[in-house]
Amino acid sequence: MKKLIRSNLNMVLAAGLFLISSPSSLFAGDYGMGGCGLGAVVYGSKASGQLSAATTNAVFGNQTFAISFGTFECTDDGVIKAEVQQKVYAFQNFDSLKREMARGEGEKLTSLAMLMGCSADTTQQFKSMTKKEYNSLFADEANSDAMLKRLREAGSSDAILATGCSAL
Repeated sequence: MKKLIRSNLNMVLAAGLFLISSPSSLFAGDYGMGGCGLGAVVYGSKASGQLSAATTNAVFGNQTFAISFGTFECTDDGVIKAEVQQKVYAFQNFDSLKREMARGEGEKLTSLAMLMGCSADTTQQFKSMTKKEYNSLFADEANSDAMLKRLREAGSSDAILATGCSAL
C-alpha cells in the first residue's frame, strides 16, 4: 500500500514539475499551466488552482484523451498545437517509426501521417516518401526532433504532400 501511495505521489510530483518547467507555448487558450482536461473544468484557469488542475489531470489521466477528442475544454485550436503533438508522438514512438519508415508501412507511420495532416488520398504517398528518404531522415544518428525536421523538409518538397498534408 505504501509503495502504491509513494508511486502515485511521485507521478503527481513529476507531472507538477513538468508543468512548471514547460514553456508556456505548449499551453494555448485560457487554461493556465494546468492545461485543459478535467482539471480545467473543475478548477478553472485561476493561478491558485493550477497545481490542483494538473494533479487532477495526472491522476485521472484524461488530458491525452481530452486533447485527442476535443473534450473537457480541449478544443481543436486548444492546448497542444499540431507541431507539439507530432513532436511528442515521434519521441514516444521513435524506434517503431524508424522500423516502419524503412518498410514504408505500418500503424505508427499511418498515425504520424494523420498528425501531419495528410488526407486519406496522400497517406500512401507519405509512407512511400519516408521509405524513399529513409537514409536522409535518419542520417547522423538522428533523434526524433531531427527526423521530424527532415521529414517536414522532404514532405514540403514533394508536390503532392505539400498540398495534401496540411500540418507539415
